[in-house]
Amino acid sequence: MCVAVVKTVVATKKNDFFTINKTKNKELDELVNCSFLAFHNNQSELYLANYNDDEWYQKQLNQQNLYSIYRKKQLVGGIVFIKNLENLVIDRLFIHPNFQNKDYEMKVIKQVEKMFADANSFEVYAPLWNRRTNHLYQQLNYRTIKIEDDVAYFRKDIYSKRFFKGNQFIVLPEDTILKELVNLINSSNRQVLVKWSFLLIDELLQEEKFDAGVFECVSSAKQWAQGDIKMKETKKLILLSHQRAKKQNNLLIAAIAQGCSVVHTQKHALGFVLYELSWIYKNKSYPEVLDKIEHYKQTLQQIKENHIDNHGKWASFLRL
Repeated sequence: MCVAVVKTVVATKKNDFFTINKTKNKELDELVNCSFLAFHNNQSELYLANYNDDEWYQKQLNQQNLYSIYRKKQLVGGIVFIKNLENLVIDRLFIHPNFQNKDYEMKVIKQVEKMFADANSFEVYAPLWNRRTNHLYQQLNYRTIKIEDDVAYFRKDIYSKRFFKGNQFIVLPEDTILKELVNLINSSNRQVLVKWSFLLIDELLQEEKFDAGVFECVSSAKQWAQGDIKMKETKKLILLSHQRAKKQNNLLIAAIAQGCSVVHTQKHALGFVLYELSWIYKNKSYPEVLDKIEHYKQTLQQIKENHIDNHGKWASFLRL
């Protein structure tokens, strides 16, 4: 199990159920024995290295990575935190067999999430054949990010926590992962953003299925940008697309409606991004969210570098 976060762990965190402290030397023997019993009690977990290795646990203690879990005044388990420059990882969580099957693992994970409420992300992993643990992570709204060597890796990040609380978007303009893209959008002129938005819309129309009304809206927006029709004709179709998106709870239709609205106001370019990224996260994976952000930046930069102002057919209000 691993949990990635960005805050430095503090010495002690408490709530009404558990106390999680940095392990002291005098506790080490008892904690190693607890680890041995926890993993030895479950033969399916014996693949894990160092589960009863005194030297390994001593090393973790010396590096201040090892924490003890107490229920009231009784030692019930331990956690190993591995730190690097930006993240803090929960490499191991174990519960004494006397306290297993009491939902302690779930309660500990929930407490860790509260301890690091400002964390960027939390990651855990489990062998595929450990159905109970896999189910536990799914119950806690962790999403599968990859499966490798019969091990499933899960992640819950700040965006998933935001998303599962019912927010419309999983990312916001002020989030770090969007910083470069937001700066790029803000430094691009209106013609560039219109071209970019239509490129993204066309890619989406090729990748996913939409009804005729969506295609009509896009076609109308392109004619509006070229000055062939007036705003009111396209505005009606955009509003209908927004209504359709809301009725169907369809984030991609909402994205397309935002993209078409860039012809009117360039701020809608970011609206397209927020809706599409939320759809990708909900239906695909977080790594694909990051890939898409890179795609956004690359395509926008290319258009910006190759664009010649007023080259092509533009409505008068779009000419620079």
